Amino acid sequence: MGGDADGRADRRRQCDADPSRGSGAGGRARRDRGHAAGAHSVRQGGFTLVETMVALLVFGLVASAGALMLGNSVEASQQIEEASAETMALQRSRAALAADLAQIAPRPSRDADGGLRPLFAAGRVADGALFSFIRLGPDNPDGEARPELQYVAWHQGETGLERRSARYLDGAAEEVSATLLPGAAGARAEFYYEGAWSGDIMTGPDAEPPRAVRLTLDHPGFGRVEQLFLVGAGE
Repeated sequence: MGGDADGRADRRRQCDADPSRGSGAGGRARRDRGHAAGAHSVRQGGFTLVETMVALLVFGLVASAGALMLGNSVEASQQIEEASAETMALQRSRAALAADLAQIAPRPSRDADGGLRPLFAAGRVADGALFSFIRLGPDNPDGEARPELQYVAWHQGETGLERRSARYLDGAAEEVSATLLPGAAGARAEFYYEGAWSGDIMTGPDAEPPRAVRLTLDHPGFGRVEQLFLVGAGE
C-alpha cells in the first residue's frame, strides 16, 4: 500500500515538471497547440517558395503587358506622324498646282535650244512633262531682278510628282524646283478642251488654254487619287 502511494506521487511530480508528458487527451491537446503555435510563428517570418514563384509570374505578366502597350503606342504615334506628313504633302502639291493653273498667261516662250514653246503643251508633245505653260510670276517682295512671267512644267519624277521651272523665260533649261508629292507614281493628266477630254494638247500663241485639268496618280498612302483643277481661275 505504501509503495503504490509513493509511485503515484512520483508520476504526478514528473507530469508537473514536464506537462508535455501528460497522458490522455489533455496531453495530446497541449502538444497540438504547441505545434500550431510553432507553425504560426514560422508563417509570420516570410513567404513560401510557391507564393514567391506565383508573385514573380504575376509581375512578369504585368511587365510584359505594359511593354506591349508601350510598343503599340509608339508604333501608332509613328503611323499618325507619317499619315500627317503625307496629307500635308498632298495639300501642298494641290495648292501649288492650283496656283500655277490659275495664273496661266497667254505668252509663248523659247526653250534652251531656241525653239518656240507652245502656249500650253501636254502629253506626247510636252517633252516628257505632264504639261507645261507660262504663268504670271510669283510675288516678288524683295524686288529681285527676275521676269514677271515664269515657265513651269509638271513631271512624273522617279521619286514623286515634280514641279520644274526655268530661271528665265526664254532660252533657259528647266530646273528641278521641288518634289512636291513624294511617293506619287503613274501620274496621268487629261485636259478639257473644246468640249472634250483629251490626254494630248498643244495650243498655239493665239489659242485658248484648256478649261480644266484632271490629274490622276497612285500614292502608297492614299491609293488612286484624282484631282480636278480650273485653268485661268485667277485672272
